[in-house]
Formats: sequence, C-alpha cells, structure tokens
Amino acid sequence: MEALFNFVITLGIGVGLTFLANLAVRESTLNKLLHAILWAFNGLIMLFALIVAFGDATNTDAPTLSAVIFAVTGILASLLLFLPFRQMIAGAFPRGQKAKTEPIHDIDAIFAYTPMMSDGEIFRPAQPLALEPEAPTAKGIYTGFDPRNPVHTLALVFSVYIFGLQLGIFVMAGGIAGYADDVSIDAFTLAFNFIPMLAIPLVGVGAFTRRSWSGIAKRLGLGHLTIESLAIGALSAIILIFVQIFMAWIWLALAGQETFENQSEASQAISDSINTIWLALGVAFTAAVGEEIAFRGALQPIFGLRWTAVIFTLIHMQYTFTPAALIILVVALGFGWLRQRYNLYASIMAHFVYNFLPLLFVVAVS
Repeated sequence: MEALFNFVITLGIGVGLTFLANLAVRESTLNKLLHAILWAFNGLIMLFALIVAFGDATNTDAPTLSAVIFAVTGILASLLLFLPFRQMIAGAFPRGQKAKTEPIHDIDAIFAYTPMMSDGEIFRPAQPLALEPEAPTAKGIYTGFDPRNPVHTLALVFSVYIFGLQLGIFVMAGGIAGYADDVSIDAFTLAFNFIPMLAIPLVGVGAFTRRSWSGIAKRLGLGHLTIESLAIGALSAIILIFVQIFMAWIWLALAGQETFENQSEASQAISDSINTIWLALGVAFTAAVGEEIAFRGALQPIFGLRWTAVIFTLIHMQYTFTPAALIILVVALGFGWLRQRYNLYASIMAHFVYNFLPLLFVVAVS
C-alpha cells in the first residue's frame, strides 16, 4: 500500500508539474504559478530537514547528515529558481540553437514566429520565445539549454530533488548496508518505477501540449529504426561489460576482498533478488527503455552528453560513495555517445544487453 501511495504521488506530481511547465512556455502567468509551487516544495524540504535534525535524539550521526543533505537540496533547488543563477550556470551546458535555423516541424516553432494580438494590435515577438527547437534529424543534435525555458528549469530542479532526496533517505536507511537489506524487486516494483520514468519525460518533451507524436519521436531520437543501430548497440554493450569487468578487477586489487564485498553489497543484493529469467528480462527492459528515454532521450539534448552522464550517475545513489560510481559514469558516457552518434534505439539496445547478460548469468548459476 505504501509503494502504491508513493507511486501515485510521484506520478501525479511529476506529470502535473511537467505539464504545467510546458504550458508555461507560452504563458508567463503559469510560469509564476510553477515557481510558486516549487518554492512551496522547497520550503517543505527545508522543514523536513529541521524535523530530521531535531526529531531523533537517539542516533545523532545519520539524522544530522541526512538533515544537511535535505537542507542543501532545498537551497540548491531554490537557487535554480532565480534566473541570474540559471544564466550563470548555462555556460556548462550546450548552447541553445536558434529556432530560425531549424525546420518548422511543430507548433513550437510556428508559435514563435506567428503574429499575435495585443490590445487590438498585431505584433511579432522581437525574438523567439523560450522553446525547445525541433532537432532536424534523429542523431544527437542538441536543442541546448535555455535558462528562460520553464521546462528546462523544471528538469534541473527535478534532478536536484531526485538526487538529494534519494541520497538523504539512503543515508537515513544506513547507507549501502541498509539499502541492501531493503532492496526487493518484483513486477509491481518494476511497474511503479517504469511508468513515471516513461510518462514524465514524454510529457516533458511536449506530449499533449506542444508536439505531435511524430515530433516527440524525433525530439527523443527515435527516428528510423535500423538493424545497424541495434547491432552497434549490442556490440557496444558487450564492450562495456568487458570494461566493467576490467574496472571491477582494478577496484578489487586496490581495495581488497573485504572492502570490495562491502562496497558492492548493494549490487549483489539487487542481483540476488532476481531469480527468474522473466524478472531479469523485466529489469533489463524497463531500465533500458525508461532510463534511456528519460536521460539520453529527454535530458541529453538539453544538458549535453557529459552532464547527463553525471546526473545519471548521481541518481544511481546506491553507488555514489563507491568506485562503482566511476563504472556507472563510463557506461553512461557510452550510452550517451550511442545516442549522439546514432539514435536512441542504439542506446536502448546497449542498455538492455548490458543489464540482461549479467542477470542471465546470475539466474543460470543460481
């Protein structure tokens, strides 16, 4: 019941705010409403930080650290609501392409250059509105980050929320050992994780508001499906598996057996909980499709290959404090390169094979 409640809240808030952000691209009043809601969420996070800090006198270490993490999350999310701060960090991301250089594929570009009525007079905007221009091909052509775009702002804030809140809860639960004790994967868990991960990015790139479904497919990188892209993805996954094995071997040699086992306890717990081939297929499929659409499809055209890989690594918080984070970063860069060089089908296939082959081995030997 708790999992269902969390699923409904996550899906409702995520889709609702993302839908509002898309509408706010054209309506400044809705943008103010979006910011007001996010300010309220940030206030609740700060309040929760105070409750965690002073609500448990029996164990001072974990609650104090968690409270600091929650407080930093609220502060950073609040800073992102200030346009000058977003403009200051915009240089770290790909520069936005001008809409006039792009083919007019969807309602965004049409709206940007359509004369509008104001007090009975027709006027044309002096510059394109804050939009996500349609990429002319499925290969990784960036739309770029626009600090004035409500959708881009919300994507940044959501990234901070997910990492900060997950990390705070992770610390409160006892770190890697606590996470390993609580990990449980079944069909309901997969569905509860997969549906929001799919729905929120689809709404984020303009479903039901700014883009047709063909425009959404192009924006995500789901252009023409070819055998070549699938083959390249599968081959890349096998290479990445060998890279992972090599890096894990170095990790084991440097850290020692006991430390290695402690630091990889979360990964082992996940593997141990997958005991059928159907569950292995479900895990591999939902992670590949959901995470690639969310990160490489929706976020990478805004934040670029490197920062998307960093966000992907940070959000996999169970690896945050171990050398496994470096492995995840390398793998994420590989998936991002496939999206940029080929299309999203290639990165989805790579992600699927990268997850499924090791899980298949685990199931086979168990």
